[in-house]
Amino acid sequence: MSKPEVGQIVYAFENRRSKQDDELVPWTVTEVGNEFYTIATQNGHDTREAQFRIVDNMERTDFCPIWMVYFSKQEYYDRQEHIRRFGQLNMYFWWHKCWKYTVDQLRQMCRILGLDNGEPDYTEGG
Repeated sequence: MSKPEVGQIVYAFENRRSKQDDELVPWTVTEVGNEFYTIATQNGHDTREAQFRIVDNMERTDFCPIWMVYFSKQEYYDRQEHIRRFGQLNMYFWWHKCWKYTVDQLRQMCRILGLDNGEPDYTEGG
């Protein structure tokens, strides 16, 4: 990850908001240091600031982080799709649904997903 530049527009999403309030807020990078960078946005007369670590973009706070920062709207949309697709797969392969598949079908799924790490199949005499 490269350092953001002062004046660069980034997008922040407030994690604690409900899905109905899904809104990307444009922020401006106001300061860049060796370890942290600061972003700010203005809402009417109110200016909000937040600091993030350069190495992992985690918000600098003594409490639970509120903001996630993205360097483009597409990065945000990709992350939301990642979460949605992971949830779909998680629900599809939820443990109680796996029992409807045969062991051969499960082996094939593992091979397709690259989860077959060369372990031997459990067979009689093996």
